[in-house]
Amino acid sequence: MSATTAKFEPSFLDNIGTDLVTVQIGDGDTQEFFPVHKDLLAACSPYFKAAFDGKFREASDKAVSIPDVTSTQFRLFLDWLYFRRLPVAKGNFFGSAECPNCSHTGTTCEDSRRVAGFAEDFVRHDDEDDSTTTPFAKLASISDLVDQQLEKLINTGPWNPQKLYVFADRCDVPALRQDLIDDIWMMENTMPFGAIIYAWRNLSIESPLCKLMLDDLSRCYEQEALMADEECGMEVLLRQKLPSAFIWTLFSRNLGDEKKELPVCAYHEHAQDEETVKRCRKERGEDGDEDEE
Repeated sequence: MSATTAKFEPSFLDNIGTDLVTVQIGDGDTQEFFPVHKDLLAACSPYFKAAFDGKFREASDKAVSIPDVTSTQFRLFLDWLYFRRLPVAKGNFFGSAECPNCSHTGTTCEDSRRVAGFAEDFVRHDDEDDSTTTPFAKLASISDLVDQQLEKLINTGPWNPQKLYVFADRCDVPALRQDLIDDIWMMENTMPFGAIIYAWRNLSIESPLCKLMLDDLSRCYEQEALMADEECGMEVLLRQKLPSAFIWTLFSRNLGDEKKELPVCAYHEHAQDEETVKRCRKERGEDGDEDEE
């Protein structure tokens, strides 16, 4: 790879052949088989290149098994591989029919607040100079049944950008990781806790996505945003499942001065010297003279 992430420009007129290989996704009864152009896989991923162009059994069998990846993840990857299509992140519409937690689980935010054991329903007061909420007196402990529901939400929830990033990390697809970082960096809302928990369980703490999550919350997560989360009982319950390493790192970062928004290049995997950053920004069509602070 070059100093910046290698630009991936496959062409069936030039460097992509017609040979197909089989990628076996999942395990047991859930296993699915996907035929994919071998050269496309090898061009975008050192992992697939080693599997299909090396001396491993996968090269002769023209098949590779990835049991710890889901069908959803791989289908999202194929969308990017063939069509350069990235998944659209769900907005944080807590308290509405579009809540990413409740719409996925077939419930409502009102019902989820009762499940969470709130002593009072959520109430927002719109005064002349202030907008406050009636705090919940108490949260119930998470029962085994509710915990199972939360775990299912974490693992299967609508956080497709994070799921695809975990795949790109697992199967080493650098260009996809950078495309996702660029896309997620542009999001206006902070990520739902389910997406954060999913990513932190499946990535290294040094992952660019984990760093971006921490910086985003350190800079933006103020009291008003915290109270907005309380419009959804699921989101409040998910707080109790945030990884301790995440909470501690977030807490330690917030002890310092006010955080500034970092440029997207800070989360790319290339070198961070001035020339490399300028070259990356030029490749993305950005103004090289724009302030990078």
